[in-house]
Amino acid sequence: MSLPPKNITFFGATGGCTFSTLRHSLLAGHNCRVLARSPTKLLDMLSAHSIDLSSSRLHVVQGDVTDVEAVKEALVFEGGVEAGVVVCGIGGVQPRIQLNLSYPLTIEDPHICHKGTVTILSALSSIRSTIRNKPQTQPPLLIMVSSAGVATTYRDWPLLMLPFYRWLLNTMLEDKRRVHDAVLAASSPLTASGEEQAPLIRFVSVRPSHLVDGVGLGREKIRASAKVLDGRAAVMGYQIAREDVGVWIFEELLGKEEVEKGLVNACVNVTW
Repeated sequence: MSLPPKNITFFGATGGCTFSTLRHSLLAGHNCRVLARSPTKLLDMLSAHSIDLSSSRLHVVQGDVTDVEAVKEALVFEGGVEAGVVVCGIGGVQPRIQLNLSYPLTIEDPHICHKGTVTILSALSSIRSTIRNKPQTQPPLLIMVSSAGVATTYRDWPLLMLPFYRWLLNTMLEDKRRVHDAVLAASSPLTASGEEQAPLIRFVSVRPSHLVDGVGLGREKIRASAKVLDGRAAVMGYQIAREDVGVWIFEELLGKEEVEKGLVNACVNVTW
């Protein structure tokens, strides 16, 4: 039996993982709103994959993820209904070498993931306080495309990848750690001072191993787990295609009536 269409908002949709999720969501008949700095680029990418651009289920909002008004527009669907799911794949592009032994690589805006996520959370909070319709019985699900190496209390990468995750990518991983802290606070039933609050979101932090381009290997080759055993993630690996990360997100987090309980408010390692 097919599921009723979901209202899904996408940020960072021209990135490989999120773009893959968007494609599968549109093909499945979900209602998709996308924030894009360059709508033409996004539409050209979708057209190249034979996606029907005239579909009423696709709406593209032009704007930047640090612009709270543009983000709010992307989060509200027809009838003033807020998104039930938010897929966030914000990330920097074109890393470059810098003369810093501790942070050898950087990007144009090394804080873009945190700034964008804070804007999304602020927009969701504003929508919740002003939306015309009664708020949903449960907060929206925020699906974040993060990375292996973000965790600091356990290891989720093979030992041979130590220079990669504990040196080369320091700048980008620190940004993603700040994202994780912000999302934890927004999903908590308690404020920083210990007072009760209604959680703003539920979340799934998807943490893929090293991302590669190209055709995926398919769902049967993807390994994923939120479990940590003896200081190590239950699942770790060397790489996975962006296409397959999108496939896993779609099938496990969007393609089911309810997300598996063990995945909600959890960090999930995904790899081949």
